Amino acid sequence: MVVDSNTWRQVFDRDRGYCRYCGVDLLLTFSAYCSADVDHIIARSVGGSDDVANLVLACRGCNSSLSRSAHLKTFEERKSHVEAQRAKGWPSYAKLLEAHRKGFGLQSNSTVETDARNSGARDSP
Repeated sequence: MVVDSNTWRQVFDRDRGYCRYCGVDLLLTFSAYCSADVDHIIARSVGGSDDVANLVLACRGCNSSLSRSAHLKTFEERKSHVEAQRAKGWPSYAKLLEAHRKGFGLQSNSTVETDARNSGARDSP
């Protein structure tokens, strides 16, 4: 859900740019930053507010896995749900990643990002 830019920035600053569910650094790349979402712990659809205390910073993957999860009323319940969803999807993701990186002779993302940083390349808006 969209919140006003001031609220979004307050949540982003409070959470220091990290997804509160999986810990991914949303300042690692410009793309990650652009995909940062603010998640309502108590969904608007069940009376949740846009108050900063009801909001957490989330990556797109974690926030997407929480759609249709209005029944989860606490941060801990929501985080547990995300972890369970990620555990279900991780084996297929890991196999796909390995097949593509080895099969196509590509470097892993961390190697590509390190190479980009070392060459002076950087994301820009």
